[in-house]
Amino acid sequence: MNEFAEAILEKNFIQKMNSSDYKAKHSKELQWLNFVFGHKVNYSIIRSICMMLAEAIGLHFGRECYRRKSTCFFWLHLYFKEIQDYLSYHSISMEFTDGSRICIRPFSELSPELNSPHVPFNDLDHM
Repeated sequence: MNEFAEAILEKNFIQKMNSSDYKAKHSKELQWLNFVFGHKVNYSIIRSICMMLAEAIGLHFGRECYRRKSTCFFWLHLYFKEIQDYLSYHSISMEFTDGSRICIRPFSELSPELNSPHVPFNDLDHM
């Protein structure tokens, strides 16, 4: 895809986000990410998790989505049902550049407000 077409896709995606009443600050997606990563969700983390989920589930996560933190959140919002469905049966482990690892466990009823229990990767051996 050429740069002009990508710019149009990005502009359209941002317009869609701005015309919706979605606010990431109070979203279920941010609550879930904070639950998993502990209130340190930065652009790098959200972009990485979106890329991993998009690849695992087979969803499009193009330039129009990954260039901004706000568009990453909006992408999560658009596909949160699919993500919940996927994470109902799968877990994902991530390793960060500092060497720390985290496991995103399957959604379950252990955390009804988010349907997402979190167990740090290193604690999996103790289960």
